[in-house]
Amino acid sequence: MYDIIFDFSSSPERGGLRRLVAYLRYFENKNLNVLFLVSSRSGLKDRTGKVEVRVIEKGVLQNALLISSYLKKYVGSARWFFSYGIPITMKVGQRNWLHISNVLPFYIGRCTLGMTLTLKMALRRWQFGWCAFQHDVYSAESQNSINEYRRITKASGRPVVLGNSSELDGAIPTNLKKEPYAIVLGTTSYKRVDQTYELFRMHGEKLGIKRLRIVGQSKNILRRISDDPTVEIVEFIPERDLVFALATAKYFISSSEVENSPTAALEGIAVTGRAILRKIPAIVELLGDSDHEEIDCNGVKYVLLESRRQLSLAADVSWSQIVEKMLDVMNSQLSLQGE
Repeated sequence: MYDIIFDFSSSPERGGLRRLVAYLRYFENKNLNVLFLVSSRSGLKDRTGKVEVRVIEKGVLQNALLISSYLKKYVGSARWFFSYGIPITMKVGQRNWLHISNVLPFYIGRCTLGMTLTLKMALRRWQFGWCAFQHDVYSAESQNSINEYRRITKASGRPVVLGNSSELDGAIPTNLKKEPYAIVLGTTSYKRVDQTYELFRMHGEKLGIKRLRIVGQSKNILRRISDDPTVEIVEFIPERDLVFALATAKYFISSSEVENSPTAALEGIAVTGRAILRKIPAIVELLGDSDHEEIDCNGVKYVLLESRRQLSLAADVSWSQIVEKMLDVMNSQLSLQGE
């Protein structure tokens, strides 16, 4: 009998991969019998032991259609089953826990997605609704995401805010000379790079921003932006170099219309030191009751942060604190073995 089975077999990119690695590290030193089901794209390999890892090969259709036959062998063999981002289609553990890693399905029609992403998110939204009663606990990375999931699906179960940590591997560079540029991460449609560009044009001179560095796929960027000589587009930066690019930037900017978690903003301001963030619910939660300046760009409200000290104290959490919060909830409903 496993104490917990974690299903990370969807592609664990970015925050998902960071959570997976953090959870693995945590349980290596705990007296619990834990199994991780991971995507072949995670870079991990099968292994046995107290913390067991099994690599799951899944194609695009398997992910899209929630084909989860690989779970049948584990039905009834776990006290808790934790699914990262994948709607739960069956009773696997004695208790099931769904973690909502993507809030976009609940924002269709309220943010800029494009046709392909809208269709994909519409399917996932229907699946979340169809599977909304297969879990005992559901979590997301902000209270707003919890509220949106509950509003759309009418889900039962216990809601828990289970955020991401902004912990970064390795030391953050210090005493580096700041350069007069702002950095933007991501070019997906809802990230609204076009609005970031307008912000740069309208307020850049006053804020001492002479250049805009955009990290992401150039195909998603309007020609008038990519042709501007004050704009630099970088398709990909390895994480170590990205931390350096953030550390030397004067501002981190996000115009995202929606976020499940404020993690990107947290990491941006943690490394850059200053941030300009679109005022969306996840960011409002991040601010708490702190004082901050607001600026306007064509009717879009932004918050201007000059220090991480302007963030809510709740924003600074470690991965250990996050896992321990999850375990406290699990133990309150169904006792686990070990520590």
